Amino acid sequence: MELIENKYNPLTIFNDLTRLINVRLDKKYLELRVNFADNIPEFLYGDSDKLKRIITNLLTNAVKYTKSGHINFVVTSDNEEDKCNLRLLLVILVEV
Repeated sequence: MELIENKYNPLTIFNDLTRLINVRLDKKYLELRVNFADNIPEFLYGDSDKLKRIITNLLTNAVKYTKSGHINFVVTSDNEEDKCNLRLLLVILVEV
């Protein structure tokens, strides 16, 4: 797998993908709740296409295999001088 690194805005990616997934929620009894940490850098350098693909797959599968309840999408960030570790958390709360 080849990584193609570029400068990107992670919050723009997260917001765009959650808007895309919200369209799929109209036909189900699901709610998507998002929480993005305040300390996520404005710009990062990495493979934004791979990040988009991973998040899209996670969110799409959560919607596809969950009939009702809540999907919580949380992103936190551990920042050091020249390094940022994003932590993606997807929690599915099913109502029975």
